[in-house]
Amino acid sequence: MKKLMILPPIHAAVLLLLASCGGGDDNPTAPGGGRLDSRLFGSWFNEGAELLITFRKDGTGQEGGGREGAVRPRHFGWRVEGGQLMFADEDLYTYAIRDGELTFAKADAREEIGYFSYYEFRADGNPDGLTGVTWVDEEGSELVFRSDGIFIENNLHGGGTWTAAGSTVTIRWPEEGRDYEVDGNTLTISVQGADGVWEEVYKKQ
Repeated sequence: MKKLMILPPIHAAVLLLLASCGGGDDNPTAPGGGRLDSRLFGSWFNEGAELLITFRKDGTGQEGGGREGAVRPRHFGWRVEGGQLMFADEDLYTYAIRDGELTFAKADAREEIGYFSYYEFRADGNPDGLTGVTWVDEEGSELVFRSDGIFIENNLHGGGTWTAAGSTVTIRWPEEGRDYEVDGNTLTISVQGADGVWEEVYKKQ
């Protein structure tokens, strides 16, 4: 006959606590792999540059502001790998194709402060949507939207990736890694520049 093992009350309470805590995950998986650091969730403000950066729980983010709104909103995907904060910038465009002509416009364009972006390209063949042709503008710049999701601009190797939903195209560029540190309500991101490394300091909002 098998014997039942009765745990003392204190042991049973410890096991129950461990079971209830073991299922949680403060650092969920990022889209496409990697992890998200839950300490970064929310908005952070850089007082010196007047920049606001936001890290969302779905692995996307946005940075913008600057003095008098002079910095164009920057969209990005993010994750953490090897202790580094990995950014992948994203450009959002609205688009339309008519009679072999592709019209591209920044989805968040604001002409009044100087960064309105509007482009027109012609197809070098018979387009099947965005794919299957090379799009060329009047200055000779080329865009290629490959059917496997690769985006190439002016024959740059590697390029980026693209997705389309309705009349919007999202172009995601290769990742860039930066060292970072979270100390309470302070976020410090190290940036490598031509003149060395400098630190961007943000406060939690």
